[in-house]
Amino acid sequence: MRPMTFDVSNAGDGASQLQQSGWLFSPPADVKAKGVLICLSGGSYDKRYWHMEIPGHSNYSFAEYMAERGYCVVVVDHIAVGDSTVPPTGELDLMLLAKGNSEVARHVRERVRNGTLSPGLRADAPVFGVGHSMGGCIAAVVQAEAKSYSGLVVLGFGLKTIAQELVGLTLEASRAVRRESLRRITSHGFDDDARFADIARDQRRQLFYNDDVPEAVVAADTATNVPLPLPVGYEVSIPALIEPFIARVDVPVFLGYGEYRDISSHPRAEPVLYSNSPDITVMMLPGSGHCHNFAANRDVLWERISLWLDASRLQSRAMAEA
Repeated sequence: MRPMTFDVSNAGDGASQLQQSGWLFSPPADVKAKGVLICLSGGSYDKRYWHMEIPGHSNYSFAEYMAERGYCVVVVDHIAVGDSTVPPTGELDLMLLAKGNSEVARHVRERVRNGTLSPGLRADAPVFGVGHSMGGCIAAVVQAEAKSYSGLVVLGFGLKTIAQELVGLTLEASRAVRRESLRRITSHGFDDDARFADIARDQRRQLFYNDDVPEAVVAADTATNVPLPLPVGYEVSIPALIEPFIARVDVPVFLGYGEYRDISSHPRAEPVLYSNSPDITVMMLPGSGHCHNFAANRDVLWERISLWLDASRLQSRAMAEA
């Protein structure tokens, strides 16, 4: 694991220096490098979601798993999350975080082309966006706006169930409804001018994990809780805002959900939103809650993603050479 920082000042208003913090996991020396994953976490999470080290419990690192299978993995904190810069002023909205992650992807692609990201990686290696929950939504917005990725892995994000109460509402009305929903699951409440809220993980337990997740794992995950930029928490669930972005995603998409419980209880209805994607895969992880990286059988999902990435990479290369 190697620390990384990305200058994403271009994402802001130009008045502030903005940096995003990340970690790079490279394949072992004896494993051929295939491509790059840029991983974005969900609300109340930072980059540790992709690499958890839990005493007495092993193999909770998605990043290490994928690196062992030949992928350079960049896990990154959004603007205003974790170790990344919190802008001193301005609204922390969805587009700011999306622009920041677009800048991260641009930097990563440049390092791939000039051979400075990781040894043995081809200059034309594909870069995939991977996002969980809110991070999945942001990855889709990044692709719609900047065409940053060769493919998308969107995990635990959907609009077909969570946002039914928001369907047909104006953006302003939707934000008000979503604000009240978030108010009910915060630790200490928030006032109308708040930029952040602490999501109470204990109120999300039945959504996040099945009963077979060890208590020590739940406790370790709970300890990683970070404040949620509130406007982003409002916006990612609003169909009128998000669906037009999803419809513009024009690369292969892998959609992954927990079968036990997840944001969308009708995952097979989600692909219709990706109307411009040439190839859509949907997987339900048996027995998993919303936080798939803590599921007892998380390796089943991880291996399926690895195989999907391999197939998408080869298909993309074949089309380019045709």
